[in-house]
Amino acid sequence: MKRLLRFPRFFRRFAKEEKGSSTIEFAMMFPLIVIIMISSFELGILMVRQVLLDRAVDLAVREVRMSHISPVTHDKLKEAICERAVALPNCLEDMRIEMRRLDLLAWSDPPVTTECVDREDRGKPLNSFQQGAANQLMLVRVCSIFDPTFPHLSLSRALATQSDDTYGLVAVSSFVMEPL
Repeated sequence: MKRLLRFPRFFRRFAKEEKGSSTIEFAMMFPLIVIIMISSFELGILMVRQVLLDRAVDLAVREVRMSHISPVTHDKLKEAICERAVALPNCLEDMRIEMRRLDLLAWSDPPVTTECVDREDRGKPLNSFQQGAANQLMLVRVCSIFDPTFPHLSLSRALATQSDDTYGLVAVSSFVMEPL
């Protein structure tokens, strides 16, 4: 019986003690701070890749518009984009381009979703890559997929848009084909 009475007294004395309290706070806060730092790093990489992809698409579309790339094929346009996107890993393998004519007189909205590369089925045919003629409005959508830097982090799982836990970045541009 006496032993049971000593037990609460020990806890009261332990609760009053302040030694090690900063260690407990550190142990509780450190993982949270590390997760925030890693998430910031992951988002920074994502933003840099998006900016590089957007700029590369804009530069390549300018070349197409001015007829510097002729004839325009999926592979030539992909090479032009990857040439200008210096820090996109596996650019040629992990990018899919859609180019379609938009008719201003008989307007119909283009599909909302953009197809990305399926790494498990790379031989999947292109749905839409149409050549443009003079004075036609063209829509170009580029989707490039990336592996997260920290795949086991909850942010990376939230970013994953593909079935193989990769995320796709989409760049969109439109232009009018210049007459020759």
